[in-house]
Amino acid sequence: MSPTENTAPPEQALALNYARPELRKPLDLFFRFDDRLARVVLLATEPLPAQLRLAWWREQFAKPVADRPHGEPMLEEMGRDWPGCERYCLALVDGWELLLQEFPLEKGALDEFAAGRAAPFASMQTDPAYSTATELCGKIWALADLAAKLSDGDLKREVVGEGRVLLGNMPTLPRDMRFLTVLAGLGRRALVKGGAPLLADRASVAVALRLGLLGR
Repeated sequence: MSPTENTAPPEQALALNYARPELRKPLDLFFRFDDRLARVVLLATEPLPAQLRLAWWREQFAKPVADRPHGEPMLEEMGRDWPGCERYCLALVDGWELLLQEFPLEKGALDEFAAGRAAPFASMQTDPAYSTATELCGKIWALADLAAKLSDGDLKREVVGEGRVLLGNMPTLPRDMRFLTVLAGLGRRALVKGGAPLLADRASVAVALRLGLLGR
């Protein structure tokens, strides 16, 4: 498996504009950390080195902030600017590690991956009534974004198929989660198109702006 892009997806920068101010730093950290994990996994030629790198992150998140090593800027930023992120980052690490299995993946692996990758959004939700909707929207984005990162092949088709199962009626999220509405809406569109980039043309930009302004 290999990623098709070497730069951060533009929809993430756009989505940040719709996040409430206190979420922008944690959300930016999430995107950057997620991108780092994606590169570890998707560029791996052998699973063991990638697993060791993921295990290092898992070990750090198990420690109190004060006991973590210095010299890793992202780890220091997380401890300072995203308090309480540990359980969600551990879920993110575990989710990405599932993709180091040999293809075909075990049954349920992609759903677990999507749940792990969507977990950090739960830390940004203020209304428990929307927890299920937040997870669903997060999963749609997680699978659509993964599909866009993959070159054509059996895994990409499986990811797209798993994502399409989730589409149905898109749930409505509150205004303070509008950034996720944008990501999930673009994800839905990309999955329908077979795993296309989420923000690739004028039409997708128009969809993103509509979702950001109106939430639908």
